[in-house]
Amino acid sequence: MVEYALVLGLLSFGITAASQFLANSLASAFEGLSSTLGGYIS
Repeated sequence: MVEYALVLGLLSFGITAASQFLANSLASAFEGLSSTLGGYIS
């Protein structure tokens, strides 16, 4: 039973780290897209 709790804790930590990385990647991608489109408009 303890093993399942440890695996769940590790899995939730991994998901949290991966989602944070994905959020940062998406934010930087949209920032680059925004600056590119802003350059075309102005």
